[in-house]
Parts: sequence; C-alpha cells; structure tokens
Amino acid sequence: MHRSSVSWPVTLVLAATLGGVPAAYAQPAPVQEEQEVLRGGELLSACRGGESLCASFIAGLVQTVSALQDMGAAPAVFCVDPAQVPFEDVRTRVVVWLEQHAGRLDEAAYVLATEALAREYPCRQSQDV
Repeated sequence: MHRSSVSWPVTLVLAATLGGVPAAYAQPAPVQEEQEVLRGGELLSACRGGESLCASFIAGLVQTVSALQDMGAAPAVFCVDPAQVPFEDVRTRVVVWLEQHAGRLDEAAYVLATEALAREYPCRQSQDV
C-alpha cells in the first residue's frame, strides 16, 4: 500500500478546495448571540452607586483610546494626562456630562463616555498626544 506524504490538514484543505469536504467539516460555525452593549444609563447608575464597573469602564476607555492615540492608530479624540488629572475628576466629569444629556442614556456607554471626554478634555493643536 502506498502511503501519501501529504499530511491530513493539507488533504483537508485540498478536499475543501476541490469540493470534497466531509459534511462534518463543511458546517458553518455557529452564529454567536449578539453581545449586549453597556448603555449610558447603566453606566450612570453604576457610577452613582459607587460600583467598580464605573471606574473600570472609564479607566479602560481612557487607557485604550490613549494607547491607540500614542501609537498613531487613532486620531486625537481626547487628551487626559493621568500625571496631571486625578481619575476622580475624570469620573466626575463623565457622570456630570451623562446627567446633562439624560435624553441619550439609551445609547452605548462607550459612545457617550468618549463624547464626554472629548468635550471635557479636548486636545490642543500644539499639545503632543
């Protein structure tokens, strides 16, 4: 009996290309349920209640956007210097902004918080991001 030197993954790829894939391998991946997005109202409630979700969400957003800006992978959206701005100030300004825009609290929290930070901590043209 002649044994092929082609490994089984290569054989599977070739079979798929030629249309001879066994049914078990040809099934589409199961569709994942749509993940819920945190809403502005939920973030505001968490912040008012002193929940760690509030601080974690805002800190994560600030750190992620700042890192993307520093790498040049995102335009300057907001500029928060943690060496000069206490986190509690950032949290308070986001909460106040959310309270002032109560009609939008059904929108995604990340959109609202990013807009709040952009309004409260704009980047100056001469400032390095």
